[in-house]
Amino acid sequence: MFTLLFFLIALVSEIVGTVAGFGSSVFFVPLAGFFFDFHQVLALTSILHVFSNAAKLVFFGRHIRLRLLLLLGVPSIRYRYCRRVSQHETYLQIRPAGPRVIFDRL
Repeated sequence: MFTLLFFLIALVSEIVGTVAGFGSSVFFVPLAGFFFDFHQVLALTSILHVFSNAAKLVFFGRHIRLRLLLLLGVPSIRYRYCRRVSQHETYLQIRPAGPRVIFDRL
């Protein structure tokens, strides 16, 4: 009964998260916290996201715009894996500037 209830909660949180348009973690993490400790919930959430993304590709894959994927996806992956960062350079520097924050390097 425990396992069935847990999988039902995971399924409902994923459906609601997909339909609502924001992460299923908003629903899954607090509810899974009733069954498991924090570290197990984090691991289960990552597994939920992997299977969720695979299911979304199966269900909605025919609606992917290949041109948009090539224009945005490929350069971002190339930039991410080909960028050389020296050991002394930080990935993100934050300087307070009055009421706003300026991000130098992302």
